[in-house]
Amino acid sequence: MIVNARTTTSSKTEFDALVRVLMASGADDRIGGNLAPVIGLPHAMAIKVQDLLISENAKGREIRSCFVVYDEADTPRPVALYMARLKRSGQDKRSQYFRMTLEGVLEKAILSQGKTDETGKAVRGSGVKFDQDVNAPDVQKSFNAEKTFWLKEWLPKARRAAAKSSSPAAPK
Repeated sequence: MIVNARTTTSSKTEFDALVRVLMASGADDRIGGNLAPVIGLPHAMAIKVQDLLISENAKGREIRSCFVVYDEADTPRPVALYMARLKRSGQDKRSQYFRMTLEGVLEKAILSQGKTDETGKAVRGSGVKFDQDVNAPDVQKSFNAEKTFWLKEWLPKARRAAAKSSSPAAPK
């Protein structure tokens, strides 16, 4: 049961814009067959993704990611939106995924933890998945932080960059 079904008209418009920008300018990638069931997808699927490095040092790195999952038809059709926070510290890996409807309603929150080997590949059998309560205060706090970043900080910058690249050069 999803109790967190409240979204305002303005946030629906912002989520629509986020999906459009990601579909237009996101990098092509795929969610593989191993990760797909962990984050609630039926099988490997195509995505349009934007990854942003938050920090990186000798001990590890942290990445923010936002991606649209879509059907690979003649005309790609978005089916879900995800925001994720990925942290690697030494050989420990922790990922938190938020799955939303295209209108921004939080449907699923997943925490995944595991180990990596010296080359950065996942150690088989080390992964643990936790489905989180979407209405839990700590999940809502993390989700709202991601939502605020992607809608209020990243999206306006992406829109300005797209407008600059599509506008004709000013006469000299």
